[in-house]
Amino acid sequence: LLLMESLLDGRLPLGPIDLDVNKTFGYSKYEGFRLGAGLFTNDRLTKKMNIGGYFGYGITDKAWKYGGELDVKLWPKKGVGLNVSFANDISQSGSMEIGTNEKLGSNQDLYRFYTTLYDQDINWKASLRFRVKGVKAKIIGKLQRLTPLYNYQFEQITGENTVLATSEFFYSLIGVELRYSPFSKVMYNGSRLVDISSKYPVFNLSFQQTIPYLTTNEFKRLLVKVTDNFSLPFIGKSNFALVGGLVSQEVPFSYLFNQQGTKENFELSVFESFETMYVNEFYASAFINAFWEHNFGTLLKKGMFQPELAIYQGVGFGDKAKVNYHSQLEGKTMEKGFYESGLKIHNIIRASTSGFGFGMFYRYGPYLLDKQQDNFTYKITISLGF
Repeated sequence: LLLMESLLDGRLPLGPIDLDVNKTFGYSKYEGFRLGAGLFTNDRLTKKMNIGGYFGYGITDKAWKYGGELDVKLWPKKGVGLNVSFANDISQSGSMEIGTNEKLGSNQDLYRFYTTLYDQDINWKASLRFRVKGVKAKIIGKLQRLTPLYNYQFEQITGENTVLATSEFFYSLIGVELRYSPFSKVMYNGSRLVDISSKYPVFNLSFQQTIPYLTTNEFKRLLVKVTDNFSLPFIGKSNFALVGGLVSQEVPFSYLFNQQGTKENFELSVFESFETMYVNEFYASAFINAFWEHNFGTLLKKGMFQPELAIYQGVGFGDKAKVNYHSQLEGKTMEKGFYESGLKIHNIIRASTSGFGFGMFYRYGPYLLDKQQDNFTYKITISLGF
């Protein structure tokens, strides 16, 4: 059980050391294949603290990344701990990542196959985590230097005829991350608290605020997410996600919201992304997106052929970016609403814990593309069940 739990978290135990699978091998459109290693002590060495580091090299961007962290378990049975880390790495520009989404095969894990806009991100971070009943909380402080790794300048009008253009940003941030799972159950496995799945929705909130006078420009950034999955008698199971965000002031693209589109040459279906939206096609300073999929269950079982029929709906609205200029930045905002629907057949081939299927999606509404065939997208679906 502990081995499976570690593997799902992306860690492979090697005696008193864990090999971080996510740091050892990865892929994104920007880096290409990323090779490296991440080694961290585990509870076999000491249950009071873990320490480790990683390095990686991108084959396409030809750049090294590295980092390290110290994690101290102050009160393991109550989920209280302190983490201090340093990283010289890259991060997604306009990222909408929120919540605990580092498990192998997660939606964010799959979405990284499509990401192309990155910043060099050098940061020091400290976080204090704790639990209060069904709430997991983190209080975070961070010092950060961001340098866009694409042709971009953030332009601000500072006077009547004065334009300040910058392409390197310094931030001092404080923030909080919350995860609330009503009536969820928690188990202590001897070294840490482990969440047991709940029948109720999961609420995630991330809030960041700059510290005045210690930052390139001041802003507040809020991101919220609600997810749920539930079964309906005789007609299958539904997955639902509602995501929204708001940034209060003028900010570089790094802290806007780059809408997660996954229509590209590499056609893999990713839930909580827009299947018919091109990568980097839309961005926003405020947005709300909703995704729903209903799986009617297995149609029949015959060896590896175990098809499941599902219907899908995605809707999103985005506000205009509250900036004077984003020099060299392409992209649109979606105030009028983005709409798409789809049909999926999961597990056309099912083997062990993995299944492969097919999906067809259609884009319609105010942002319908000129060529009708471009509004259709065809994708492979992957099902993982451990």
